[in-house]
Amino acid sequence: GGGGGGGGTVPVVARLLAVLCNKPGVLGERAAAIGELVRQQCQTRLKDDLSKLQPHHITVFAWICKGLVMRGDAIGFEIGRAFFATLALRDLCTASAEAVRVVMADDDQHLNQQSQCVVQLFYKQRFFAQSLPLLMDLYPSAPQKQALFLVLLHLLANIPPPVLLAHLEKLLPMITEALKETDPKLLASSVKIVAVLLREAPTVVGDHLVTFVRALLSLMSFKDSMEVRRLALETLGTCTSTFNYHQLYPFKEDVVARTRTALDDHKRVV
Repeated sequence: GGGGGGGGTVPVVARLLAVLCNKPGVLGERAAAIGELVRQQCQTRLKDDLSKLQPHHITVFAWICKGLVMRGDAIGFEIGRAFFATLALRDLCTASAEAVRVVMADDDQHLNQQSQCVVQLFYKQRFFAQSLPLLMDLYPSAPQKQALFLVLLHLLANIPPPVLLAHLEKLLPMITEALKETDPKLLASSVKIVAVLLREAPTVVGDHLVTFVRALLSLMSFKDSMEVRRLALETLGTCTSTFNYHQLYPFKEDVVARTRTALDDHKRVV
């Protein structure tokens, strides 16, 4: 329906629908019938004009999608593809990025094995494999790149490192561009991805060392977030134990100057 977002009610109802869709054979006939009705309604709604959706509709779709994708249902993956269509719409891009996070992130409240939910092996890898080409198609011409970066980081944060490494070369331009953004949460996530790359693929990072070191040095003085400054400093410190002296020597003067600034940081933890 129309109207506002419904505050905290929408996610609660959406989670309930997700559970009904995820385990139709466990909760009894009536619950199974409701879950099947929701599933069919979603499929029908996806055939309508997606630009008429509101952000709270996307929130409901996200949880239903999660419940279905977890059990390997094709309609769940169909809903997931719709998020990449709405990512291109200014009013829905933020909600669509959050929807990808909902699908990919672990839920410790209701949608998990401890709650007897159906959790198919490798469902995150399947969702990632479907999503990545859609994201790459949107990237060159997207007017709202920040939402795309958020989607990328939600995808990368929730897959095993070997999967990330298999696609790394084509993702590097997006990762390095995300490090130039100004949103603190996005930047913090981006630096965490760089830290994973340093740990799992130092050779690849070494090939692009100038780009990464300059980005981290710049973020060491990022005014809007102590967490970003701390993470940048920490990740830069990892470089010293990862790369040889001759690889790092060209950055010596810059690092010393920026580190001196960090020592004067008003936040003690930095």
